[in-house]
Amino acid sequence: MLIDIALDAVGSDKAPEPEIRGAILAARALPVRVHLIGPEPELRDLLDEHLENEDLPIVIHHASERIGMDEKAVQAVRTKKDSSMRVGLKLVHLVVSWLFAWMCLSLVIRRPRIRILRS
Repeated sequence: MLIDIALDAVGSDKAPEPEIRGAILAARALPVRVHLIGPEPELRDLLDEHLENEDLPIVIHHASERIGMDEKAVQAVRTKKDSSMRVGLKLVHLVVSWLFAWMCLSLVIRRPRIRILRS
């Protein structure tokens, strides 16, 4: 079973080069599926450059906007609807919501029966 990791691929000063390399290293060494979030054409080109004809569990989610280092994060997330951070948060929220629904359903299906003992 693979563990999903969401990675803002344009979230650092030298992005996306270090994020691409880190995603590749993680996918090679660990049981993970890396979700790269950022501009797909740029990420796809860099990923293809660094992969050696490998089929790694790396998925790209397109986000057309970036949040700059000089911007206030809260305001930028609110105004930039297609920023990598906002797309990533939606992705994580979707997974967490799905997991919560699955856990609730499994509790209903496997609900333990409680016997009340009377003395």
